Amino acid sequence: MTRLLTITSLLIAVSICTALAITVELTPTDDAYIDEGDSQENYGGAPYAYIGFVGGYESRTLVLFDLSPYSGAKVTAATYASFVDNLDNICHDNVLCSGARFWDEYTVTWDNDPGYTTDISLNFGQPVADDWLSLDVTEFVENWLDGTYTNYGFYFIGLNPPRSNFSFRTKEYTDSEYHPKLTIDYYFDSVGPASLGEIKTVFR
Repeated sequence: MTRLLTITSLLIAVSICTALAITVELTPTDDAYIDEGDSQENYGGAPYAYIGFVGGYESRTLVLFDLSPYSGAKVTAATYASFVDNLDNICHDNVLCSGARFWDEYTVTWDNDPGYTTDISLNFGQPVADDWLSLDVTEFVENWLDGTYTNYGFYFIGLNPPRSNFSFRTKEYTDSEYHPKLTIDYYFDSVGPASLGEIKTVFR
């Protein structure tokens, strides 16, 4: 009987948290691409960002969202989306990583590339031109908000040499409808200690 009451209490508490969940849609504070062929050039003001190999040289893209207002929040889902403008040849092998150091969109270049870490990473296939690329980035946002890793933004790499690349519209694109976005479903754990992990423990 006690076990049943404990399970019921936990389910009620989690249901309350879920009911209190908030959805927020963010646009980047910074986005830029870096180009191996123009290693000292900054592209933070460009309306497009490139990923892959352009003219035989590699391009990578960085995108940063301000998550400071949500520090400590519990994330139930997070989705990154950007509008793919162009696709050049086959781009079936791409990876999204977490940035490794601080960077600024108006100073970042290939030569001062902040780098990336694969502690959190996501492989994804070929996007579709003139359509949204949507990626489940829940693990990234969870780790940033709980302080496991510092939020240095998303770092996109295309692994399709020598001439395959795609581009998407940045926050500098004229129509804001097509700006990159990060959608987060979250809540602050203020109703009690219940968590899905605790429920799993009870059921063992």
